[in-house]
Amino acid sequence: SVLKGEWIYYPLKGTRIRIKGFYTCASTHVEYSLKCPCGKIYVGKTIRCIRDRLTEHKSAIRNKLNQPVAKHFNENGHTISQLRIQILDLVSRRRRGGDRDKELLRKEAHWIKRLGTTGMSPHGLNHEYDLSPFLFK
Repeated sequence: SVLKGEWIYYPLKGTRIRIKGFYTCASTHVEYSLKCPCGKIYVGKTIRCIRDRLTEHKSAIRNKLNQPVAKHFNENGHTISQLRIQILDLVSRRRRGGDRDKELLRKEAHWIKRLGTTGMSPHGLNHEYDLSPFLFK
């Protein structure tokens, strides 16, 4: 189910972070977090409708795919009904243009770092994140 609210719990410091903006199941170009019942968090991004992306995560769990969220849910006996999603941010279309995909990658890396969701963290389900959007060519 979709978590609604202006805050996301920040497990590394035991505090909350304010979420800015209004989002719906039809929102696109978003950063999102998935939560499981044991408190672990996965940060992801999508250019498509968030509803469709959530359906894909549920399908991966159901089909026992070797993906971080699905693997964790299946190995720990969690059910699909326990999966929670919350939109963290949105990359809107800029009047001057710009690379929305690159901005999504930047924001994804930002949220992964901020929430501490890499696999090395006891709170995280992200295996790694891409720093290439921060590098100049």
